[in-house]
Amino acid sequence: MKITKEKLKQIISEELEAIKSTLDEQGEPPPPPAEPEKITSATQFAQKLMTISKELRSGEVKGLDPKEMTEILEILIDVIKEAEAESSGSLMTQISRIIDNKLGQQ
Repeated sequence: MKITKEKLKQIISEELEAIKSTLDEQGEPPPPPAEPEKITSATQFAQKLMTISKELRSGEVKGLDPKEMTEILEILIDVIKEAEAESSGSLMTQISRIIDNKLGQQ
């Protein structure tokens, strides 16, 4: 496909506008998203799950419908079973990237 000079200018202009829209008022890019907490032990993992459970019970997490809760739980169970069966760090990274991309958290 041959790109004309005008089409190239339009593409560049659109990309510049997209970049400008992500800059804050001082012209600085937004800060990167916070790194997820690094879990180094089963105890730490269990504590994090307990914290999430408490947040759910206390109503801090709102808007989850029964279908979403069921799907989240099934995904969690499947992921834990897979991790139990074999080392699956690269698979977990791929799954995390897919979710981040779908949610717009690149």
